[in-house]
Amino acid sequence: MSGSKGGKRRMFMGVEGRRPDNKRIRQKDAEARNAAWAALSAEDQLKVLDARLGNGMGAAKQRKRLQSKLAAS
Repeated sequence: MSGSKGGKRRMFMGVEGRRPDNKRIRQKDAEARNAAWAALSAEDQLKVLDARLGNGMGAAKQRKRLQSKLAAS
């Protein structure tokens, strides 16, 4: 084994730290998540929050915004 890395070869030679395309990958994932969330109705978004965090728990500002959107329609 050569070097201090225990013989492991770097995938991106000459680049220190993280993958150079990691930011682009994370941005694409975030755009996909945001699109899926935006496709849900306000009522469905509240149901997802309840399933994820518990009934009425957490995300108070977001719940208030969604409830006001439901009351307006």
